[in-house]
Amino acid sequence: MDAIREVYREFKGRYGSPRIALELCKRGIFTSKNHVARHMQRMGLVALPWRRKHRLGREPSGELWRIWFNELLPLRPKTCYG
Repeated sequence: MDAIREVYREFKGRYGSPRIALELCKRGIFTSKNHVARHMQRMGLVALPWRRKHRLGREPSGELWRIWFNELLPLRPKTCYG
């Protein structure tokens, strides 16, 4: 149980029972994810929820977008559908 708490703290609460079980396996402690989940539940350890990464940039909007798009129109290759 101390090993589970150690891995949990090492990864700042981001790891749930499947990842902690894999990490313990790498360290030579072979156990199942269900066993780890049971112990985590008894200790009150819960992994942090997954968070969506936000985009840093913004799409052009309004007048700037229309000007930019209209500048690209002449650059399109001309095709014949005929």
